[in-house]
Amino acid sequence: MSDIAILGELTKTEWGKKAREYIEKNGLPNKRVEYFHYTDLARALSDKIESPSGEVRSANLSADIIIHATQFGEIVSGASKDLQIDSVSLISGYDEDVTTILVQGLAKSSQKIILKAGKKARIAVQRGAGSRTAMHIIVEDDAHLEIIEEQGADAGLSSGLLFAEIGENASLRRIMYADTFGAKDIRKSIVNVAKGGEFAGFSLLRGGEMARIETDVHLLGEGAKCNFNAAYLLKNAHNDITTTVYHHAPNCETKEMVRGIVANGANAVFQGKIQVERNAQKTSATMEHRGLMLEDGGKINAKPSLEIYADDVECSHANTIGALDESALFYMQARGISKKTAKILLVKAFLAQVFDELQYEDIREYAISRIENRLDEIIG
Repeated sequence: MSDIAILGELTKTEWGKKAREYIEKNGLPNKRVEYFHYTDLARALSDKIESPSGEVRSANLSADIIIHATQFGEIVSGASKDLQIDSVSLISGYDEDVTTILVQGLAKSSQKIILKAGKKARIAVQRGAGSRTAMHIIVEDDAHLEIIEEQGADAGLSSGLLFAEIGENASLRRIMYADTFGAKDIRKSIVNVAKGGEFAGFSLLRGGEMARIETDVHLLGEGAKCNFNAAYLLKNAHNDITTTVYHHAPNCETKEMVRGIVANGANAVFQGKIQVERNAQKTSATMEHRGLMLEDGGKINAKPSLEIYADDVECSHANTIGALDESALFYMQARGISKKTAKILLVKAFLAQVFDELQYEDIREYAISRIENRLDEIIG
């Protein structure tokens, strides 16, 4: 396995050593591994990794703390008496799988961030090409944290590990914008939610040579909630959204909605799983994926699933893949709207529900503007 290019990207830390030993012994997962059937990680990371430019986006939204992540490390600006940020060598407290081991081994810096009990804060994370980070987020009881991440890259390999612990009646809202055109990106998030806590995630993916975004959520305490929304707009790209939500306690709730469009040369993957343990009675869980094929040459692979061991639950999942309504296109063109504009309007209406959970107007408007810009590029 010594010829795998990714070995040269691993750090010389304890994490890097562990990842190297694992890969040399087991290799990276390929499409024969069910969990990676649609994203052949071994093939994607076998070639030489291009050197990134290292440019970092400037912050577009206000925040208490701004973290600038580059290929060389991180720069933290701003201050808040309610937030404690420390550099750490290792993060622990979660189960490891192959993706976790890999992103740990790639991480060039690690931060531990604590939001004090009963406080509110917003953090902006600006990720440049080649940034490889690890973060341990602790949201103490009755605290509310919002994290807004922007990823901009046109070459190289980026990675990220997020381990979040959400206290009782606390919340973490994570909003992620990923523009990895021509680049590779691997991310793993592990979120533990205590009694009455909530995790809300929103992701907007607009491209990437290969992007694998994994999210594992553990609802550990009674009444915990998970709301996860995502949208993808792809052309000549491969994006993989893989989520697993574990219900460990009674009276918990999950709502998951993913919608997206693909054009020529795009491959979208959605793998969603909700697992309800035996003692997680009174669970309420819904999962929905809907995809649109804008033209020939695009692919959507979707695999939603439920694994239920409790008997007093309300769980459902839905999955549809189709094309734009030709009759609606004809109707709009007959009233003087150009075909391109009509397509853009229909796609925006199709994606609109994904943004319902975005509470702040500035964030919603920013997300919609990024969608409009991408649709103008994709739709001919």
